[in-house]
Amino acid sequence: MAKHVLVVVTNPVPGQEEEYNRWYTDQHLDDVLRVPGFVAAQRFKVKLDAAKSLPGPYLALYEMETDDPEAAFAGLGKAAADGKMPLSPALDTVNIVSSIFTPITERKVAKKK
Repeated sequence: MAKHVLVVVTNPVPGQEEEYNRWYTDQHLDDVLRVPGFVAAQRFKVKLDAAKSLPGPYLALYEMETDDPEAAFAGLGKAAADGKMPLSPALDTVNIVSSIFTPITERKVAKKK
């Protein structure tokens, strides 16, 4: 089974950051992980946007194990449409950026000195 990473950058609606973070961490990550092909998830908040080009301060990485990442991604839309993955009104749905990446090298780890 091939491995991929879905990278998603999002923003909360102004004034809704606490609700956005509660929903994303306590509900949305688990909703995504119920979709076939998604095996792990982790959230991050930007520490330094060196190019000043990110559309939002929050990043989610979703690890995927599937031979058809496009179908797994489409499964997210189906889950949302079927009511199995509700989106919070605290999520700014206009400024979402998402892409699926496939590794082109093996993972390297620093050698211990």
